[in-house]
Amino acid sequence: MKVRYLTGMMIATLLMGCGDDDGGKTNDNFSNCDVDPTLHETAKVESADPDGVTLDPAIFPFGVQAGDMQPSSAILWSYASDDLDKTLRVWRYLDSGEVAVVHDATVMAVEGYLKTSVSGLAPGYWYHYAFFDGAAPSWSRRSKIGRFRTAFADECDAPLTVAGTHGTNFRFMPYKALQVTAREEPDVFIQLGDMSYNDGAETLEDFRAFWHETLEDPGYAALLPSVGQYITWDDHE
Repeated sequence: MKVRYLTGMMIATLLMGCGDDDGGKTNDNFSNCDVDPTLHETAKVESADPDGVTLDPAIFPFGVQAGDMQPSSAILWSYASDDLDKTLRVWRYLDSGEVAVVHDATVMAVEGYLKTSVSGLAPGYWYHYAFFDGAAPSWSRRSKIGRFRTAFADECDAPLTVAGTHGTNFRFMPYKALQVTAREEPDVFIQLGDMSYNDGAETLEDFRAFWHETLEDPGYAALLPSVGQYITWDDHE
């Protein structure tokens, strides 16, 4: 294992293991981590191509995020500017070119915010997800397509690529190191506090405006959809 430091006005650290070489489209397991996903999932195989649905950044201006990955679950998030409920789909890409859809359900928008926990996943696997607008199966618009890797099973001992940062203060925007980190395709991202400096916010609208500015930064816009994250609390958040 080696450590590489990517330095901007913050530090982004990559602990390098050997991950997939296909950007997490399919799943390669190590001999001591072999998992049959069909034993953990209730999936339906489809030929539908989620990438073919039109991306609409006006409806989904802040992309998508995944976090708190456990061996069988994760929390997924987005924001809908029209404050309407959306459909969340979670799937695995298969070597056949088809997709195994493991979650397909409506998520209620609360003042535009979409957040839900998804379970019934297989440990150590890459999943992709997106929020869709319109009636199934003729989706009209979608968010960015995000991806995350579930946590390994307890008995699994395999390399992992971990990226992390802290102290992303507005005056250092744009966060170019985070754009570089996204291109490295880590397995997991750790945000060690100080993600959005919301000092001076006096109203809920002020607080949210600071957060929206943070999420619109090109670094976070590239990184957060590309990898699942674990977050520590800090006084700014």
